[in-house]
Amino acid sequence: MLGHRPNWYWKIMWTFTSPVLLIALFIFYIVNYIQGGTPTYQAWKRDLVSYCIVPLHYCFLVHTALQHLNWCNCVYAQGFKFLSRPE
Repeated sequence: MLGHRPNWYWKIMWTFTSPVLLIALFIFYIVNYIQGGTPTYQAWKRDLVSYCIVPLHYCFLVHTALQHLNWCNCVYAQGFKFLSRPE
């Protein structure tokens, strides 16, 4: 997949470290769930997060689309035609 054999560091990370950490996190979550039920995150205000982060995401999306249109150096109508074609 990489075109060459991975380094020894990546072999250790992929075969030992990552699976052990994922299994440990899963066990830790299960133990906490059994002891205390569904975890709640008191530090977050769900309404505040959803009203701030979701619109911010759309601002970046629109900004990126407009940047791409400007990068094409074309009129917006032609730009939308260009963007709608698969590459």
